[in-house]
Amino acid sequence: MRQTLRTVGLPAGLTALAFAVLYAPSTVVGDEVPDWLPSVGPHEFTLTLYLQIGTVLGTAAVLAGALALGYREARHRDVTGVYRRYAGAVLLGGAGALVLTVVTLIAAGETMGTGPFGLVLPIAVELVAVPGVFAVSALAGVALASLPRPGPADAPSIRTLLPLGAAAALVCGLGVALESAFSVLVSVTGVDGLPAFLPRSWSLGSTFVTYIQLTRLASDLALLGGGLALGYLAVRRLGVETLSRQFVAVVAVGGFAGFWLAWLPTTAIVVVDGVGTTLGTYLLAVPASLLSTVAVATLAAVAGVGVARFEGDGRGAVGRDGTGATGRDGADATAVDHDADPR
Repeated sequence: MRQTLRTVGLPAGLTALAFAVLYAPSTVVGDEVPDWLPSVGPHEFTLTLYLQIGTVLGTAAVLAGALALGYREARHRDVTGVYRRYAGAVLLGGAGALVLTVVTLIAAGETMGTGPFGLVLPIAVELVAVPGVFAVSALAGVALASLPRPGPADAPSIRTLLPLGAAAALVCGLGVALESAFSVLVSVTGVDGLPAFLPRSWSLGSTFVTYIQLTRLASDLALLGGGLALGYLAVRRLGVETLSRQFVAVVAVGGFAGFWLAWLPTTAIVVVDGVGTTLGTYLLAVPASLLSTVAVATLAAVAGVGVARFEGDGRGAVGRDGTGATGRDGADATAVDHDADPR
């Protein structure tokens, strides 16, 4: 019981903290820069800069915290045999904390949803963006802690891993393209408002918000799903045995290249045709965008390798305490728990 509460409660608390960290800057700063923050230029530039710094720090903290959570859990007990149950518990705890946070904000008078979907779409977007990313990152931490490190002679060559770089470029490029799709569409239509062929049965502002949320949801799902599939297929198709620095580097570099291949043309279209956002604003948002695309896809790929290896090893037995019956070195899981986390 104590183990279950820790497995669910800790991710729930961290997810609530993550939600606060990610969205606190916009709440604290608002439309005005606080007097205690120094000005670094025009008001709009200063405001955007501080908001982006907060977003970068918040995103990095969420990813690092989730990775550390999964790594610590795998070092204290074997979860490879029940990784699905562990990931589900992390996701469930995070989702519960997120819904509770949203309900609290609504009770405090915040407006969370508009349009025909009300609260459903905003909550769905945040469930993927916060608890979803958190669960996948925690699973990546489990994979890093559980899988053996390859020796210099066992590590795959860069040439062998090159297809993974191309796949990572495709995943990250698709994520950027999907998130920018609506803005690009509005720009290329050359009209002041919503393109005529898109359905609209509610106010113009609600329509814009709804489509932006839909593209963000599609982007996050593509990054998480594509990254997981990339790591899984790396094991099944390319024979990647375990995680290595080469694997992580190739995926990260490929994702970085794919980001720019998609970001440059989409940004050029939006800025040249004009939708009210300047090039400087987009440039300030690049660090946060890199974290939310390349870093997320790379962690998802690491998690995908772990999933494929855990499935391939056939560690499906469940011990008395809910952990896998065999540990990383074949030892009994209860012995691992006793040695690593005595109570």
